[in-house]
Amino acid sequence: MLSICIPVYNVDVTKLVSDLHTQIQKLNESIEIILIDDASDLEIKVKNRLLKEYCKIIELETNVGRSKIRNLFVSQCKHPSLLFLDCDSEIISSTFLAKYIQELNRLNPKVLFGGSIYSEQVPEKKYLLRWKTSRNKESKSIKDRNLNFNWGFKTNNFVIEKELLQKIAFNENLCGYGHEDTLFAFDLFRANVSVIQSANSVLNANLDTNHVYLKKTKEALANLVEVLKILKYDKEFIKHIPLLKTYFLLKKNGFLFILKPIFWCIKPTLFSCLKSGVFFLWMFDLYKLIEFSRIHSVK
Repeated sequence: MLSICIPVYNVDVTKLVSDLHTQIQKLNESIEIILIDDASDLEIKVKNRLLKEYCKIIELETNVGRSKIRNLFVSQCKHPSLLFLDCDSEIISSTFLAKYIQELNRLNPKVLFGGSIYSEQVPEKKYLLRWKTSRNKESKSIKDRNLNFNWGFKTNNFVIEKELLQKIAFNENLCGYGHEDTLFAFDLFRANVSVIQSANSVLNANLDTNHVYLKKTKEALANLVEVLKILKYDKEFIKHIPLLKTYFLLKKNGFLFILKPIFWCIKPTLFSCLKSGVFFLWMFDLYKLIEFSRIHSVK
């Protein structure tokens, strides 16, 4: 009935797979677990190989990236429904799989999104940027997620029909980090496929340091520029991405040209605050606008 798909990169997934296996044993359903390792370090591969009793493991010789690795699962899975989980996810409900099975039987959805939450415990300052922004933007109630239709979709915890993923694959032109889920959600939207929201979250267990998250943010913004090119600056897409909506509004009204010198002056201060973990959320939004403006002007 269900194939659990876990793309792995440099994460020991022993606990995740063990927790899933425990739940599978309690269900009278045909469920498989498949790991595809995206050229992790040997130390991680050796640890995860010990899980071969519980799951099918495929190891790639070269890193193929976040889009292509998800598309690869289609040819490896035997069941019609695919549950994708990020390798750093933590199962927080003892009925996690049972609930998905019930919803698949009851709703017969093409795409079902369970979402993620972050710990309520405030971490050290060096992890605050990822924790604070993700709790604000990703740890949403199902009511809030329903308001945004497909636009809150993430790839860390969702179920999709295998047949649909064969038709609407992740765009493999995006090779770096970030926004492959944004583009995929828009492709679903254009195909009139609704993402059904589920109150079946996982815990996002690993936090990036402020420095690493800022680096990833730059990579994601560069990918967002690529998404714009792929979509030929689709107005509907821009309308639903707050950063893009703000950027192009400022550009259209001539304010961007006026603000650029101010942006360059305040950017170092913003970066220092964000890196230190002493910031307000609006500062990160402003930093992304400034960085996007820089990247977009040179690409």
